[in-house]
Amino acid sequence: MLGIHLVDMLAHRWDLARALGTSPVVPERLTDAALPLARANTAPGSPLNGPGGVYRPPFAAEAGSAMDRIVALLGRNPRWSPANDRR
Repeated sequence: MLGIHLVDMLAHRWDLARALGTSPVVPERLTDAALPLARANTAPGSPLNGPGGVYRPPFAAEAGSAMDRIVALLGRNPRWSPANDRR
């Protein structure tokens, strides 16, 4: 349960920073710990994925920082910014 909360708190930190037009500042030790947890949380068959789950399908992004890969696993575009939002 703590692993899910760590990943979610980092993702929400990313959400807020990006919405404000900045990049999140996250200590590398946290992203290094969270990346394998994010992979486990979003592994095929996880009840957290897909229809009825809390995460969107993963966004393709194997390159980039650990934070980029974490948010991509949760279905966010790591390159998103308010300036390029096309809603």
